[in-house]
Amino acid sequence: MATMTTTVCRLEVRKVVVVARRDARHEEKVDPAPPRGGLAAPERFVVRGAAFAAARAKNAKLRRGRVHAPLARRDAAWVVEVAAARAAERAAEARAAAAAAALADFRGFACAAPIPAAAYAFTTGAPATTEVVVGAGLVAAPGRAATPLVPAASASSPLIVLGDERSLKFHGASFAAGLERLGHVVKVLALAGDASLGAYAAAADAVLSAGIDKHSILFAVGGEAVCDVVGFVAGTLHRGIGLVHVPTTLGAAARAASSVGHGVGAGRAVGFDWAPLKVVVDADALAAGPTFAADAARLAPPGCDARDAASLVRAVVERHLPRA
Repeated sequence: MATMTTTVCRLEVRKVVVVARRDARHEEKVDPAPPRGGLAAPERFVVRGAAFAAARAKNAKLRRGRVHAPLARRDAAWVVEVAAARAAERAAEARAAAAAAALADFRGFACAAPIPAAAYAFTTGAPATTEVVVGAGLVAAPGRAATPLVPAASASSPLIVLGDERSLKFHGASFAAGLERLGHVVKVLALAGDASLGAYAAAADAVLSAGIDKHSILFAVGGEAVCDVVGFVAGTLHRGIGLVHVPTTLGAAARAASSVGHGVGAGRAVGFDWAPLKVVVDADALAAGPTFAADAARLAPPGCDARDAASLVRAVVERHLPRA
């Protein structure tokens, strides 16, 4: 009997072992359903052996909306986030409502009391004065002019003498030499001879390359085309620098004395008004030009003696001066 009892005990022990092994092999992973509110599923946990039934019951509670401890902590954080988002949404709605109310009030105010229109006027720039100097021998000897051709503010600035090939050959070189004898720094530049936009662009590039400053003065030595191009260049560089016309034809002298407009292109369609500092009219230089006789017949007043060049030039200039 004793032996049988021991054997039975051994068999029971083995059975228990077998059951335990079977329970160990009977492992099951349980994924509880996500709780209400859309939280992510918690980490999977393993239920072993005899605890399987309890895990299933707990899983059933989760499915009914009950939260277990790890999920409770996550739910608390989620509730805080949802509350903050809802609070921000309510604040945005309140701001939008306040803006709409303010806009409605403004529209009502604008309709009830419109803001009156206002107009203002102002004047820019100072009146410009152009001095017309008429004499003889002024091109060869600029120092003979009644007043200095170069203001004191421009005495140390570069001076640029511009003209076409003919005007520089007969008048420009001697005029530049006369300015140099007065102690000025003078540069001579040749122009194309026409009043096209290309001639303006080339002249502007040449002047800038030669080097100027705000107080520099450009001297236009030549006919109407030269005066137009140089005047346009002087009015555009540095937003306007000094300009002195030295016309070499009677027509150019009459136009320079009567108008401050300078234009380039076809029909002089591109241009503006830029008043020169001085207009130097040399009767000797005009009388030596090939067009002097034709210009005198066209521009001289009746009864003017064409044999006296100085008197004729003075009469033409006086006739074309602007009247107040």
